[in-house]
Amino acid sequence: MAVYKRGGKKGVAFVCDFVVAGQRVNQTIPGVCNLRAAKAAEARMRTEVAARINASGTLVKMSLEVAIERYVVERLMPRSKPAAVASHLIYLGMIRNYFGPSRPVSAINNAACAE
Repeated sequence: MAVYKRGGKKGVAFVCDFVVAGQRVNQTIPGVCNLRAAKAAEARMRTEVAARINASGTLVKMSLEVAIERYVVERLMPRSKPAAVASHLIYLGMIRNYFGPSRPVSAINNAACAE
């Protein structure tokens, strides 16, 4: 199942679900309102994930820097007021400085926060 529609309390959302290099991707697609746009976004997500596969065929983990950048561009900027964006950027910068920009997002857990 690649793209499907899910309804909830906050309305309808589209979700993509696929496997690349043994890694399952199941993610809500932000900012789409019809199936055609959802399928196009799913194709972009597949190419992004495929680009992160290295020569040995394993998926390279996403770094914190890339995750923060994607969050700001895809979620924060379109939905927030400029004052809120500025304060979020301060906090995100503090998080990036604490953990380091090259740390994989999957390595951030309770033990890493307790360091």
